Amino acid sequence: MAQEQEAPATVCPRCGATGPHTEGPGSGTHRARLLCGACGVFLRWLPTHPPEVQTARRQQYQQAWLAQQPATPRQLAYLAVLGYQGALPANRLEASTAIDHLKRQREERP
Repeated sequence: MAQEQEAPATVCPRCGATGPHTEGPGSGTHRARLLCGACGVFLRWLPTHPPEVQTARRQQYQQAWLAQQPATPRQLAYLAVLGYQGALPANRLEASTAIDHLKRQREERP
């Protein structure tokens, strides 16, 4: 049940072949394993999700974590330098968003 998989950037360490490689059965969180098409050696695991989904999930988890952490003293000091006025941010995500907003405002001014 192996399918052909083009992966020209993946070079086999045993035989030096660059492809075409084949997919073997996966395990756990891995959709499949990439095997050398010439000698059959294991090259790397193939992820279940495409890179765009992995990046989106990573950002989502990072933002959730930042929302649980208090703003750092360095963030609060930088907000003061940027001229932030208003209630202090409750967490790192709010502080980071405010910093980004103030920096964009600064860049837009002539």
